[in-house]
Amino acid sequence: MKLAHLCLWMTGSLALGLALPGAARAQTRHVVIVSIDGLRPDAIDAARATTMQRLVREGAVAENARTISPSLTLPSHASMLSGLTPEKHGVDWNKYLPEKGTIKAPTCLDIADRQGLWTEMVVGKEKLLHLGRPGFIAPPARGAEQVGKLAVERLTTHKPSLMMVHFSDPDDAGHRHGWMTPEQFASIRDCDAALEGIIQAIQRTPGLAGHTTIILTADHGGHAKTHGTEMPEDMRIPWIAWGAGVRRGRSRTPMVTYDTAATALYLLGLPVPRNWDGRPQTWAFERRREAVGQKVAIQPSAWDLGAADTDRGWSALGIIRLGWTVAAARWRYRPHLARIRTTETRRIHHHTGGRSCTRPNVRC
Repeated sequence: MKLAHLCLWMTGSLALGLALPGAARAQTRHVVIVSIDGLRPDAIDAARATTMQRLVREGAVAENARTISPSLTLPSHASMLSGLTPEKHGVDWNKYLPEKGTIKAPTCLDIADRQGLWTEMVVGKEKLLHLGRPGFIAPPARGAEQVGKLAVERLTTHKPSLMMVHFSDPDDAGHRHGWMTPEQFASIRDCDAALEGIIQAIQRTPGLAGHTTIILTADHGGHAKTHGTEMPEDMRIPWIAWGAGVRRGRSRTPMVTYDTAATALYLLGLPVPRNWDGRPQTWAFERRREAVGQKVAIQPSAWDLGAADTDRGWSALGIIRLGWTVAAARWRYRPHLARIRTTETRRIHHHTGGRSCTRPNVRC
């Protein structure tokens, strides 16, 4: 009977849109999203960017990745981090406008932060401040070398669970000299050298070495001296996963930049909000039987609560009725549920050694 009671409780929780404790296991302890502004996939070989070429050889490559339309820096990065289309996240401008404030939709960094995980952002353009909250986004740095140094400092000092690093150089060079020009190739090699510095810092830092996954991507491509259209040169972007838990290979399955946010949450064991357009790129990672960290769960977004699942044929009234049934069952069998929760609490307590903050990437 206890099993039946537990099944009823789980079914009701799912029907009401509540994330179950332990719904996912972390694939890695640290995720670093590296966005190289304006980098076309075919520019990696053309520029002879040796570190990026190594990531392509050793990592998982999405050969049919594209950005959102319009292919502009700020809306694209908003989708990259929020898991949503521009129509949903609402960032439809492409310059720094302080009066606009920050993005209203929660980003993957916000979700990780709410779970007590340390998050960081290092960016090369002022307008990306619209995507971060005060406290975990550094002031903009100019130039690949400065961005790389700041990223290494933040990585090795705080060991964030989730970090986003943005290099602006190829986009700046593209607008000045044109895409796929010698000047832009030189800027790509500058980013490549900075990326190599980040990788070396990860590999020599205890706690990061062997436990960090890098996602290398871009916000858009470009042609001539511009971008923003739906031309393939503007829409196609690189997407490469490399590091801990990555399954080497290539995929031709179409994906969009908002899948990056969902993939980051998946890697950290955080369930993806159901209203997101992004989906985890699970093909790129090994299936691991053992968790590398604590199992975690999040509450659903406001859009999830009370929404009928029309795909399954559930009506709002049906969900309400089921909710009352589940509530009654949970009250009647609360002693059993208390023992379940106590067991889970003891497991987490044992995992952390009885302390609430034992790792530098856990925020109290």
